[in-house]
Amino acid sequence: MRLYIVNEYLRNAVLISLFINCVVYILITYRNEKMYMGICEIFRAVSHTTNDDYCFKYFNFNITFYYVPTKKIIYVYFPLIFKKTVSTNKSIPKEWYIFINSLPNSKKAWLYFEIFLLKMSGILMVLLVALWMQG
Repeated sequence: MRLYIVNEYLRNAVLISLFINCVVYILITYRNEKMYMGICEIFRAVSHTTNDDYCFKYFNFNITFYYVPTKKIIYVYFPLIFKKTVSTNKSIPKEWYIFINSLPNSKKAWLYFEIFLLKMSGILMVLLVALWMQG
């Protein structure tokens, strides 16, 4: 009986943590959208390109429809996390990879924080499912 009560409190704590983490992730993503549009403008000016593959709607959250932001993952998260030699980064142009990794640390820190929150959401979700399966 005592273990069940501890499990219940732990599940509730993880559920509340997951909710708070998701809200903070949404707020940070909304904040990063404005910064990302500035990054796109700088890249257009530096590279003299009209290719808009890199510039997309960064914050795309709707209560009724939420999808996996594949462009954000491919063009922002993967270049920051993995080296250029990784197969996921071979499909993006070299100048974009160099540009996104040469951003000032103050801008990259916000993007890394967003990635961290996304990873934490995944970890908390797996922990929550494991706790619920335990009973």
